Amino acid sequence: IVFVFSLVSGFVRNEWELLICRGIQGIGTGMGNGPSTAYAAEISTMKFRAVALAVQGVGWGIGTAFGTGIAYFTVPTFGWRGLLIALSIIFLPSVILLFFIPESPRYDAEKGNIEAAESTLKVISRLNCKKLSSDISLTEGGDETRER
Repeated sequence: IVFVFSLVSGFVRNEWELLICRGIQGIGTGMGNGPSTAYAAEISTMKFRAVALAVQGVGWGIGTAFGTGIAYFTVPTFGWRGLLIALSIIFLPSVILLFFIPESPRYDAEKGNIEAAESTLKVISRLNCKKLSSDISLTEGGDETRER
């Protein structure tokens, strides 16, 4: 949603279209902020969890500074439309990466995809240099791990 409406914003014909596109983009951005923080905490290793959350948290500031730098070079030549198009194109790799990150193990377990949840937990355990306890099992439809 964010990518599409950011890109479309560069091609609007009037202020109302711009307001609608930017409003929908803002809603999409806001809807992604909470889940991305939770995902960063859940999927990162214990060793780097604080760093992952800090990087995710300061991402807004870094993105704003980066966007301002792009504006400095883009607006004089291409105007505000060029800026919006350039920023959406720069965002494209993030959209592509979304197809390669695993689902949250909790989400997979809740949806009954136990194999995928266990696979993700095994990867997280390996990255944490820990062995996944054999006393823990995932139950279909459950939202948590339960000891046998």
